[in-house]
Amino acid sequence: MRRFISVGPVGHNLPTTGTRFTFSARIMTCDRPLTGDAFVALLKGGPDVYVLAELYCENTVFFDDTSFLEMSLERNGVPLEDTLGHDRFLFNGAALPGRRVGATGRACRHGMNELTSGIGLGNLDVPGGHAVSIGLDMSDELKLRVRTNLVLDPGVFAKVFSIRLELGNSWFDIPLGRPDVEIEWVGRGEYLVSLERFLVEAFKRHRLHA
Repeated sequence: MRRFISVGPVGHNLPTTGTRFTFSARIMTCDRPLTGDAFVALLKGGPDVYVLAELYCENTVFFDDTSFLEMSLERNGVPLEDTLGHDRFLFNGAALPGRRVGATGRACRHGMNELTSGIGLGNLDVPGGHAVSIGLDMSDELKLRVRTNLVLDPGVFAKVFSIRLELGNSWFDIPLGRPDVEIEWVGRGEYLVSLERFLVEAFKRHRLHA
C-alpha cells in the first residue's frame, strides 16, 4: 500500500478561480492497481495504446464521508476491468476548481491527518490515474463510465466536471459542458461519456507525426 501526502493543486491548465480554503495536508492511501492482462485477448485488431482518464472540477464540489466515485473505460460496450478506478472519501470537505477528484486504474481512500481532522473540513486533490495498455482502433467505441453520489443530475455533472484523457502520446482536456461532448445518463449518479472523437483525433495525430 502506498501513502501520498499532498498540500496543493497539481499542475493543470483548468481554471482555478473560485472560493479557496487553506487547510493543511491530508494523508491518502492507495492500493496498487491490478495489472492482470486477461482482457487483452479480447482486444484485437488495433495497436496497443496506453490509456487513462482523470476527472477534474470546473466548479467547487462538496463531499462528505459517504461520498464515492468510480470510473472505468469501455471498448465497444465491453468493460476494461484493469481501468477501474475507485475513490472513497473519509472526511467532509471541498474539491476546488482545477482539482482532480477521480482517476482510472487504481483504488484510493482519502482521509485527513491529525492536523486537520479537528477542523471538520478539508480540500482535496487525489492521486493521478494508472495508465493501462489496451488494443484500440479508430473505429472503436470508447466510453468512460462514471458512478458517483457526488452529483446525481446529468446537467450538474456536465457543468462541474472535466475529463483529462490520455491516449498514447496525446492528451485531451475536455470540459463536459462542451456542446460536442455526448453524455448518456444511465441512471441516478451514473453517466457514460463518449470519447470516440478524441480517439480518432489521437490516431490522426500519431499518423501525422509518425
